[in-house]
Amino acid sequence: MSNLGWNELDKLRYSALSQVTHETLSEKYVLLLATRVTELCQDAYNLASSGRVASAPIILRSALESYIDLVCVTKDEAHIDEMNRSFEKFKDEQEGRENKIRLKTIWRKFKIAGEKDAYNGLYAHLCRSSHGNIDSLVRDHADGENISVGHRPDEAEIEMLCKQSLLLSCHTLIVSLEHVGSANAALITLRKFQSRVSGREDA
Repeated sequence: MSNLGWNELDKLRYSALSQVTHETLSEKYVLLLATRVTELCQDAYNLASSGRVASAPIILRSALESYIDLVCVTKDEAHIDEMNRSFEKFKDEQEGRENKIRLKTIWRKFKIAGEKDAYNGLYAHLCRSSHGNIDSLVRDHADGENISVGHRPDEAEIEMLCKQSLLLSCHTLIVSLEHVGSANAALITLRKFQSRVSGREDA
């Protein structure tokens, strides 16, 4: 997959986000999270398209987790408090202080976001790739029976990572623009791009 796919989306991203403003706390967090997700997706896309498939899934997994936080914020602004508590808990633990705050599990956040299929599908795949299990060791670091440094990975894996980076970034922008209630023209263009990348429309 050429960089033309990302270059086109990047123009749409810039055009859409440069025209929106936030009026509420949830809108601010959604736009911040959208920026994070799309930048991580761009990094994952660039790595995957250059054959660096060992690193790309780790970045794409972080992007997907931030997307889930974004959707949770659109459904309930109180999720922002959950994100803040997570940071407080991390600080306390780093400094050796007890913190009994119970946070939502990642599974629960996926469930709240209505993304159970993504949890069992793409997210599960990205987690396995991130944890250095036997599948990823063989796929990313071996060529046949030989340990290999920097060999060209399977084209299907490259294609999947590039496509998922584009789709996640595009969908994130759509959800974000819908939440802030603006940029209708950008939404139409993004939905057409999404359909084309997903194969639901002829390129």
